[in-house]
Amino acid sequence: MRIFGLTIGSFFTLIYGLSAQPYGNEWITHSQSYYKFPIVQEGVYRIDQAALIAAGIPLASIDPRNIQLFGRGSEIHIYIEGEADGSFDSGDFIEFYGTGNDGFHDASLYPSPAEQAHPAYSLFNDTISYFLTWNNSTSNRRFQSESDISFLSYSPSPFVWKNSLTSRNNQYYEGETYQGGATDPAYAETEGWFDLPLTLGSSRTRTVQTTRAYGAGPNATVHWKTTGQSDYAPLTDDHHLKVQVAGVSLDTIFEGYQVIEKSFQVPVGSLNAIATPFVFSSINDLGSLADRTAVVYMEIRYPHELNFNNSTSFTFLVPDMSGQGKSYLPFTGFNNSGNTWVYDLTNGKRIRVVTTGSAHEVLIPNSGGEKKCHVFSEGNAMSVFSLKAVNGNGLFRDYSTLEAPNTFVIVSHKKLMSGVVQYAAYKNTRGYNSLTVDIDELYDQFAYGIHKHPNSIRSFLDYLTDTWSEDPAFLFLLGKSVKAHLYRQNSSNYNIDLVPSFGNPASDMLFTSGLNLATIQPSIPTGRLSANSGAEVELYLQKMIEYEGAPHAPWMKNALHFAGGTNESESDRFTNYLNQIGTVLSDTSFGANIYTFKKSSSAPYQISLSDSIKNLINSGASFLTFFGHASATGGFDQNIDEPETFNNKGKYPILVGNSCFTGDIHEAETNSTSERFVLIKDKGVIGFIASVDLGFEGSLRNYSNSFFTSLGRDNYGESIGKHMQYAISKLEGSGSSFSNRSVALLMTLHGDPSLVINSAPLPDFAISSSGVFSDPDPITTQVDSFELILDVYNYGKAISDSLMIEVSRVF
Repeated sequence: MRIFGLTIGSFFTLIYGLSAQPYGNEWITHSQSYYKFPIVQEGVYRIDQAALIAAGIPLASIDPRNIQLFGRGSEIHIYIEGEADGSFDSGDFIEFYGTGNDGFHDASLYPSPAEQAHPAYSLFNDTISYFLTWNNSTSNRRFQSESDISFLSYSPSPFVWKNSLTSRNNQYYEGETYQGGATDPAYAETEGWFDLPLTLGSSRTRTVQTTRAYGAGPNATVHWKTTGQSDYAPLTDDHHLKVQVAGVSLDTIFEGYQVIEKSFQVPVGSLNAIATPFVFSSINDLGSLADRTAVVYMEIRYPHELNFNNSTSFTFLVPDMSGQGKSYLPFTGFNNSGNTWVYDLTNGKRIRVVTTGSAHEVLIPNSGGEKKCHVFSEGNAMSVFSLKAVNGNGLFRDYSTLEAPNTFVIVSHKKLMSGVVQYAAYKNTRGYNSLTVDIDELYDQFAYGIHKHPNSIRSFLDYLTDTWSEDPAFLFLLGKSVKAHLYRQNSSNYNIDLVPSFGNPASDMLFTSGLNLATIQPSIPTGRLSANSGAEVELYLQKMIEYEGAPHAPWMKNALHFAGGTNESESDRFTNYLNQIGTVLSDTSFGANIYTFKKSSSAPYQISLSDSIKNLINSGASFLTFFGHASATGGFDQNIDEPETFNNKGKYPILVGNSCFTGDIHEAETNSTSERFVLIKDKGVIGFIASVDLGFEGSLRNYSNSFFTSLGRDNYGESIGKHMQYAISKLEGSGSSFSNRSVALLMTLHGDPSLVINSAPLPDFAISSSGVFSDPDPITTQVDSFELILDVYNYGKAISDSLMIEVSRVF
């Protein structure tokens, strides 16, 4: 935990640009069948009859002119050989130009799309799915054939334009840091995958390919982008960056975490014959003691000879040819295999290329502007061998039609479905209407087929809240999550991530934060179970059945408070915070019995499992509340030992950790403190609320005060997810500091958000024979009066009213 007095800006005003974005499923017609396949690299692809039949597509009943292909949420141009006869025959094929995934869909994750530093590299995945379908139209998007070969009627163009990009993605940067080195959970302007850091006084050379530059052509345009990755507080301007390229030296002095982007023109003759170097230098002349910058990308747009450097495919740009209706390109240096074609990707044209030996000729029609073109030969087209029906049956679910009152939304993964089905059935018996959703369908329907993309969940929930008359009651994410930057370049971690989270540090609250609200409060109460298997889901389900089926009992009134700290003063302060919570819990309506334990040692961690504490935990408690220091895997500084030592079957508490990192269930490993306490059979806790990252003392205190005020008094009887919503709204209302925003978004519930914590609707008084005493004792016929002492226990709702007790004498 860190303690700071700094207040930064107005952080609660940052409602994500995503809230104004399309849902991502506008391209889908729910009555049509869709078949998907992955694309990872740029090029021309073909799908033949055999692949379509193997996928189960009923070609015999489909006019090929009805076929459509979608990529990135839009219908794309395709060419279908032999479609004019209305039959897809054995020699026919579908041909199209495709590209893998980049950062195009990540832009909406930033507060504004302009703040995305690296549009060329996805935060999540290089692969995207394309979707094949068919309708009843014969006017779907097709490449229009161009077969004009009257080359002698046109003057040749001397060059084409080439955009050459070098993108750097060596290291992940978390963006601007605030108090204690913490970063905003939302994606920030200087956040993403960039080059290795350029440190104070150092230099680094990177290159951009510039082969076959046309020396007599117009100027080339140089474009580069870097990010500041440090902020030396004593200086206003703490970075001095010099960039040298193509004979130009450009100095930039700037402050802190900023994106620096520059473009300028250079003579084409200043480019190197093979690759042009960029020299980036940190100049140590400002008095700064810390300077880190990172290169994002470098790009050069230059005139390229009509020699394509022995390539098998080539992408280039063609401006309109002045004075004639077409650009005549006689080119060489193309390694073709079979017939060669040029796609005008801007205008949807498939243009015939005439090849004579090693010489090639093509006419590209003017279109009123620059055209992006791609040349390829048939023998080098890539094949799509396998297509899969969406959802197994080819149909996307139309979620707008699935509204039901009190909907309990479960988003999970196929790997867990054996347990998920049972969990959904159980929630139905508790008065909810469960809606179980496979994350793979959300990737396809709401994230354009980009696996792991958080828009899959956020856009889905945005769609539900906009198309339903009543918002879902709860969102339960059933599955392990791993932070995106931990799996992006690590295939093992990628496979561990079953249901993704949002942002960095990861925040499940961000899925609905600001949806239809002008605040960061999540619009749907949210929790997660970090399960890796169906068996772990079933384990937790059994604990829920035990918990929610237990009759009201004295143990449910118990609350254990643990105060940590590095010294006596800090421990006293944390104890005071817990006492404030205890005052609320012990009053109307919860009526808790508070047991407080204070750390008595200055050691970093103190084992506190005395017999009295162990007995209290094993006898049952509704809350274990900590205030102190902690780590993700090492537990709290007042450590109550591992949950394996507990013997509290059926008497599971909620653990609330006011500390750093203990709520971090988004690491690749599965041994976090939260996971150990929740994902254990017949013992441990039923829910765990704590921050996934740095905690801030004042904000944690205010959050917990509001949470327990809601639980014990203001919203007594509501679910734990509702109490968390209440705490966030109160925290947001108390000030727009970074620490408030961080705590609001990063306090994470590991458990079911619909859980109600032992909240009886009415008082439930009881007297046992062992709780009846008299004075004198025994009562004899020798006394004319006596005092009767009764121990009356209230198992239910605490009230402040008086209680009338009638004592009857029976002869």
